[in-house]
Amino acid sequence: MKRQSAISLAELLTAIFLFGLFGLMVLASLQLALRQWTSVSGRMRVAQQARFVLGVMQDELRQGIPWRDATDGYLRVGASTGPTALLMPNETTPSSDVLEFTEPHPQYYLPLSGGWNSEAAANFRNVTYRINGLDVVREVRTHDKVPPDPPEVEVISSARPGATVALAFTYLSPSMCELAVTSTAGDDTETVRTRCFIVGK
Repeated sequence: MKRQSAISLAELLTAIFLFGLFGLMVLASLQLALRQWTSVSGRMRVAQQARFVLGVMQDELRQGIPWRDATDGYLRVGASTGPTALLMPNETTPSSDVLEFTEPHPQYYLPLSGGWNSEAAANFRNVTYRINGLDVVREVRTHDKVPPDPPEVEVISSARPGATVALAFTYLSPSMCELAVTSTAGDDTETVRTRCFIVGK
């Protein structure tokens, strides 16, 4: 009778060792891939938040129009200031973490209607973007009522706990401003900047 061949203990231990080594290599590769995915995902989230905030501000600032008013329009910056929608930053304060400008009030700004008064306060509103705690907020002040209503405050973006958003604005000319948004979460930081031309100058 012929003996059947069996696996020796040395062969069994070698096979277990090789399969264990292969399993450890697969596990290490998966951990590395997961770490990379988490890192890229965090950077993308930070960049997406910064781009979103910048886009909202840029789209609205382009619609700004000058308002000749000593209290809420461009004359409050200085008597020699030329027509501009940009109130902050301005030629005397060229850098700021607050963006303020005047824009047409969509309900009352109707320049083609009869009896149009281009200086009427009701035709304009002041828009301000700033940081409030962890939030980027947009405040809108209208001038169509006496006394005026309190500003409408809208949260544009909220940072997660442990994250921050910073705004920086630079005055370049009466019709141009540089906007910068820096978003940070953990070790991930993204700064997005652009120059915005104010069409309604």
